[in-house]
Amino acid sequence: MVRAQLIQRIAELNPHLRPGVAEAVVRTILDRMGEALVQEERIALRGFGTFKTNARGARGHNPRTGEAVAVPARRDVRFRASTEMLHRLNDKVGGAAHPEAVSGADRRLRATC
Repeated sequence: MVRAQLIQRIAELNPHLRPGVAEAVVRTILDRMGEALVQEERIALRGFGTFKTNARGARGHNPRTGEAVAVPARRDVRFRASTEMLHRLNDKVGGAAHPEAVSGADRRLRATC
């Protein structure tokens, strides 16, 4: 789903909102999320997942020659799906139907992935 489809879907589900208002709502939410990530805040959306920034240090080498290559430090965004979302996704594609059916070892393995 792209941004335009999200706006269209929100407008369809809320007929009292004009498409321009639905667009402003989506833009405001995404802009605020972007600002929060720039300020290194963690974003948690219950039932969906969390977004957070991760600092990556300067590093680098050419794997073919072993020669050192300068790769500058940077930040990136990490997303981790909530347990509820993972269950929804896995039930849809034929995964374990109930969380109780998953053994403790499998649960720990899934948590690290």
